Amino acid sequence: MRILTDVADAAVLLPCAAAIVALLFLLGWRRAALAWLISACGVWGAIIIGKAMLGACSAWADAVGVRSPSGHTAAAALLGGGVAMMAAWPPGPAGTTFVARRLAWPLFVAACAALAIGSSRVALGLHDVAEVIAGAVVGLSGTAVLVILAGLPPANVSPRAVMVLAAAVALPFYGRHVGAEQTIRWALQAGIWPLSLCRIG
Repeated sequence: MRILTDVADAAVLLPCAAAIVALLFLLGWRRAALAWLISACGVWGAIIIGKAMLGACSAWADAVGVRSPSGHTAAAALLGGGVAMMAAWPPGPAGTTFVARRLAWPLFVAACAALAIGSSRVALGLHDVAEVIAGAVVGLSGTAVLVILAGLPPANVSPRAVMVLAAAVALPFYGRHVGAEQTIRWALQAGIWPLSLCRIG
């Protein structure tokens, strides 16, 4: 399980996402580059804010039943859905609907990625089911935003080649850890504003 869960660590997926954004921008598919940037920042930002605010305010955490939404699960869903989107171009035969061509397949792959990584997080005792579901919802939402914003690739862009190059960039980072949880715990203990507005109960 540790081998599986380490695939979705931010130390691996952040370089991968950064490589995708850079490659798409350089190749001229700038709309997709911006879509990746927006969705990735949105997903990781939502997870970091969620972890910090729920960790700082036990009343909120008790109300929603989540203390630390799973960042691994969210990131795995976004990257899984993004890979599916890139690998599926052209989006499908003529006549199929927008949803069938653009959203259904990436969201299905994103859900499978979230299930695989989320299960590993629960099995390792790092998150409970509610926290994994919260992370999956964030990741699936980010995937939907990505697919809708990306648009069609230019004729000179090979999305599959972009994914292979991005994976090659991320591979050397496998097994490393960012330590985001420790940083958030330090911020909570230090009482940094605005986390200090809602003390841990």
